[in-house]
Amino acid sequence: MALKSIISRAAAQKPPLQVPASNVPAGSDRRSRVSSCERPADQVISRRDLNAGIAMTALAAWQMMAPAAQARESAIVEVMKGAEGERDLLMTATGIKYTELTSGKGDKPRTGDLVMVDLVGRTEDGEVFLDTKAAGTPLAFQMGQTNKYVPEGLMQTVESMKGGDVRLAVVPASLGYGASGMKLAQGSVPPNAKLYYEVELLRCQTFTIGLACCSDASFPCIKNQGDLPEGAQEVAAP
Repeated sequence: MALKSIISRAAAQKPPLQVPASNVPAGSDRRSRVSSCERPADQVISRRDLNAGIAMTALAAWQMMAPAAQARESAIVEVMKGAEGERDLLMTATGIKYTELTSGKGDKPRTGDLVMVDLVGRTEDGEVFLDTKAAGTPLAFQMGQTNKYVPEGLMQTVESMKGGDVRLAVVPASLGYGASGMKLAQGSVPPNAKLYYEVELLRCQTFTIGLACCSDASFPCIKNQGDLPEGAQEVAAP
């Protein structure tokens, strides 16, 4: 079954799950909240902690990888033609299948970059396990750093995207949560499950105290210094 049909079916079966209000910090500004790598207690960390808490040894190890090895992961090895009215699917060397919904005008992220994505993650039966749009908070993470919310397959998907791209992707279980599965606040992933993602890589703009990130249609996020328009997400600089 084509990727478009599978995800359309999944979306029709299960509406997005809402994040309980208790998970949203009281008094916080929706435009400036981010989700990211969490502490062992599974708490969403602050923007300051996000930048200060990066494990530099792991990052250094990632940066030592040969560029050719990283390129092989996202290299296209097969193109599966869709039926009439359906999109073609591309498959990478590691088995991730995807199709582009929208092509953005931004740059590809580099190892060590702080990125923000809006995404919906589902299992094959349509169960939602992660929905940043329902939460009102994009997912922020550093390229090269996997965590509970960012398995290897999602990292590989994002690293080959440009800012503003919107992509549907199917990640094999081996690059997802494997034989252990995973329980998240919005849902659970069973063992050995494929992961179905709709991912938008937000475009980010540097300004006085950090980054402002928004969709490709809203870019540049800041038209005038000091303004943070509706839909833009603020992230403190490292």
